[in-house]
Amino acid sequence: WWSCDSGGLLMGRPALEDRDVGYEEFTRSIEAIADSLGVLVGIRGEQGEDLVTYATVNEFGSARIRERSFLRSTVSKNQDTYSRGLSQAIGRYIDDGRDAAIASLKLLGVRAVGDVQTTITELRTPENKESTIRRKGSSNPLIDTSRMRQSIDSVVVSGADDGVVG
Repeated sequence: WWSCDSGGLLMGRPALEDRDVGYEEFTRSIEAIADSLGVLVGIRGEQGEDLVTYATVNEFGSARIRERSFLRSTVSKNQDTYSRGLSQAIGRYIDDGRDAAIASLKLLGVRAVGDVQTTITELRTPENKESTIRRKGSSNPLIDTSRMRQSIDSVVVSGADDGVVG
C-alpha cells in the first residue's frame, strides 16, 4: 500500500476495516429459508394406525421383533445426495423464489420415496423366522402384502405456513 505524503511516496500499512456489505443479512436469509421449508418422507397417519404401528415396530424393533430400519438406514446411506438436493433447493429459492424451491423439494421427496421403497425391497437381514416365512410365503422381512412399501410418501412442509405446502 502506497500513500503520498508531502510530495514523496511513503510505504505504509493499510487500515483494515471490517464492513458487512450484506453477508450477515444474506446468511440470516439462508437460515430462514432452510428453517422454513423441508421434506418429510414416511407413512402418513391417514394410511391407518395399524400400518403406522407396523412400520414403527420394524423401524425401531420391539421386545419380540428385531429392528429392520428402512427409513433411517436409507437417509444414512443417501445423506450426501439429500444434502446436495437441499442445497439445490436453497439455490432455487435464491434464484427463482419460493415456488421453485418447493418444486425442487418435491423432486427430492420423490427421489427419497423411491430410495426407501428400494431399501424395503432389498432388505434381507435380520431374516424372518421360518414360521413367518411359511405364513407369508416369502422370506423378504419387510414385504408381506406390499402395503407398507406402497404407502411410503413424501410432503413438502413449511414452518412459515405451519403445514404442508406440496
